Amino acid sequence: MSYRYVKCILCGLLAFLPMSVLFAQNASDTIYVAEQDSILHEEVALSRWYKGGNLTVRVGDPTYIDVSPLLGYRFSAKLSAGVGLTYMYYSQGTGAKKETSSVLGGRLFSRYYFMQTLFGHAEYETLRSPYYNESQQTYRYKWVGAPMLGLGYSLPVSDGAAITFVGLYNLNFKPTYSPYNSSFVVRAGFVF
Repeated sequence: MSYRYVKCILCGLLAFLPMSVLFAQNASDTIYVAEQDSILHEEVALSRWYKGGNLTVRVGDPTYIDVSPLLGYRFSAKLSAGVGLTYMYYSQGTGAKKETSSVLGGRLFSRYYFMQTLFGHAEYETLRSPYYNESQQTYRYKWVGAPMLGLGYSLPVSDGAAITFVGLYNLNFKPTYSPYNSSFVVRAGFVF
């Protein structure tokens, strides 16, 4: 074999050697990159969740307490949806004439942000609400469903936290069964 052929073969091998190094990948580097990607993906997924709720306390006669936590998920910058629980306590009167009741329930909701702070709000709330049964002269409980539509305002207070104000219209308002005094429902709450 001539010296010229050996020289060509060596030059060819030397030419492809850097390419093989470039395309070679260390297994630990691959695992590290995959772990970092997984952590980043989990952080993004977790950052889409938000929590909050409403807390209303009115002491006196009548006494009214409303505790309504919520959990939501942001599908995009404009659209979110979630679930919420509701507990309301009423107390009115004194002594033997004192009447108390509790309302339990939950809701599914969605919000669409028209602007950064203004959003449309739609929800379906179902509550186990007391009502007075005239024929039996006693209070009974009934599950009442209420589809509600309205607008809300979100006042940012820090990164990811906001105070919310929501005005809703109950499309299925029945004064006998509803725990609300009107078909209009106003809520103030917070999310973080």
